[in-house]
Amino acid sequence: MKSIMSDDGTVVTCQNSGEGPPLLIIHGTSSDHHIWQLVANRLTDHFNVFIMDRRGRCESGDHPEYSIEKEFADVAAILNSFDDTVYVLGHSFGGLCTLEASLLASNVRELILYEPATAFDQKRLVLCDRMESLLESNQSEAALVFFMSKIVGISDKEIEFAKIQPDWKERLSAAHTIPREIRALAHYKYSAESFRSIRVPTTLFVGGDSPQFFKTMVSEVQATIPNSNVVELSGQGHIAMRTAPDMFAEQVLKTLWHDEL
Repeated sequence: MKSIMSDDGTVVTCQNSGEGPPLLIIHGTSSDHHIWQLVANRLTDHFNVFIMDRRGRCESGDHPEYSIEKEFADVAAILNSFDDTVYVLGHSFGGLCTLEASLLASNVRELILYEPATAFDQKRLVLCDRMESLLESNQSEAALVFFMSKIVGISDKEIEFAKIQPDWKERLSAAHTIPREIRALAHYKYSAESFRSIRVPTTLFVGGDSPQFFKTMVSEVQATIPNSNVVELSGQGHIAMRTAPDMFAEQVLKTLWHDEL
């Protein structure tokens, strides 16, 4: 396990395994490193895979004062702790953290952004209010299911599949972190001008069956970053790392290991 101290003194950890150049994976809202383990197991022959636990999860610490900028700084601190250049894969809210952190670190070798969450409609904050009410009533599972279904647009089939995974309890224990991330994202301002300076190779993954708002955000980011490209994950939605780990890992290898295949 790799541990670093972020700018505000919070300790942030990564689980790691494998041999080869470093690949850092940053998970999205409501999850932790466990959701990436099946994909990581398929990549460890090619990469030394580091799966981050963002603040407030597993062995990573937290801070009483939260801001989205702290999340960006956490990822940048991990990146800056490597002596080598780093491949980076970020998902959803973690994709946004990855995108912003790439402006704070100079050793990113290549980027994969899987449906980066760059915006949240403030008109939909009523959904966040509903989720917070469930959390305040100690209904963590109902709150998490509400988030996945009504806010993210994950299908009932995908949710039932998630419920039987061994990390479901960990996801419930971190459910309290979801509203703060939603509210931070609702007030975040995407700066296209800033990201036009990115020169590292960038690939955006998008599920063919994902909700349209994710596809729209992917298109916006793709139009912003010079020479970036989009890969569609056919038949998949927002959690293909869990529903199709073989396909996902194969696509990661095609994207990042192209010189070696």
